[in-house]
Amino acid sequence: MSPDAMIAHFVGASALTLGAAHTGGLPARRLRRPRVVGQLAAGIALGPPLLGAVAPGVRAALFPAATGPALTGFAQFALVVFLSAVGYELDPKVLGDRARTSLVVALASFARGADDRGVRGRAAVPGRAARAGPGAGALPPRCSSRASPCR
Repeated sequence: MSPDAMIAHFVGASALTLGAAHTGGLPARRLRRPRVVGQLAAGIALGPPLLGAVAPGVRAALFPAATGPALTGFAQFALVVFLSAVGYELDPKVLGDRARTSLVVALASFARGADDRGVRGRAAVPGRAARAGPGAGALPPRCSSRASPCR
């Protein structure tokens, strides 16, 4: 893909994504839901779960594989900006009132995530090899299959 075509596809895909997110947020507000709910629904509609399953050719035309790394970088940058805005609006007094609960939930989530990575035999640290030996990658007894992993 030529650089000009890459830029055109990147700008077009970005505009389509941002336009769909904005448009998806409007009905959510009318239904007295946060805009982000509609924006997430629009993202799901444009992504592999819906558009990719219903019309994979259309999705491939709208979002060529060559633009994937650029769109991913743009999404990561947007996420940093979004989280910065959330942090800017965070009220430390409210957080301080709920500090113990926040800490317990964060640590429990981290411990559960680390446990899941170890139990399923994947590397808990990127770049390191997964566990080897008997039971590596085995599911805990409470899980019935790999198709529906436990949470």
